[in-house]
Amino acid sequence: MRQAVELRILKMVANFYHELFYKNEPLFPHQYKQLAHWHISRPEIKKFNLGFCPNKEDIHYSGKAFAKYYEEMWLKYPQLTKICINMGLLNPIEKGYEDGLAGAFTFPYYDEKGELFNLAIFYPERWWQLLNKNDTLAIFGLKQACYDLQDYKMAILVEDVYDFFSIHYLLSPTGINPCLLCHKKISLGSLEKLRQFKVEQAFVVGLKEFPDKGAIDLIFIPKTRDALEALNQILSLIQNKRLKRLIEVGLELIEKRGTKL
Repeated sequence: MRQAVELRILKMVANFYHELFYKNEPLFPHQYKQLAHWHISRPEIKKFNLGFCPNKEDIHYSGKAFAKYYEEMWLKYPQLTKICINMGLLNPIEKGYEDGLAGAFTFPYYDEKGELFNLAIFYPERWWQLLNKNDTLAIFGLKQACYDLQDYKMAILVEDVYDFFSIHYLLSPTGINPCLLCHKKISLGSLEKLRQFKVEQAFVVGLKEFPDKGAIDLIFIPKTRDALEALNQILSLIQNKRLKRLIEVGLELIEKRGTKL
């Protein structure tokens, strides 16, 4: 029962910080600029339900956006408040509460059915972490990629948000997105999920090799900060000719537009 309550709270938190961030763009110029540097534009913020929790120095929210919005609820339901504190979403202070995620970007993790199951928290100065560290799946982008995984039987697995959105940006002209983010490692859960989608070939960029390959052809690509270099390596090895040609045409379109790769 508690797990169900935590998931409801998680959904509430993810939606709250997304709405706050998405509907108040003028209040967060620095954060939008930072995401743009990672090729995360406003449509991607909407598509992936990304959010931001204002920090303590923010003149509008003072690190208490979530805490203050639901102030009456914390007084009325102390048990719920305790769960939020234990989850790291609230911090008790002398007069009430402050946001436990102050200064962090939020990246919700959804399954292929659109059900929220985890939340990644990114602090620019501390890199990022999963709210539920014991999660056995930990795949970001699954909801958006599930149809392409099924159609093309191929996946691209990366280890951090920068790689994910850089490759996602390079693939954007094709209208396809077989890219998934596995939080620092490939898990049994993530491999099993790929098998469910009948994925036959998976390109693993920068992640550690995994011994249990099973029915999936795992091809490991060395870590690089150049997404185009990684994608070109993948292109030379893709078995699906239709997908390969789609990606080639997409890269040509980006180059013709004069867009920086």
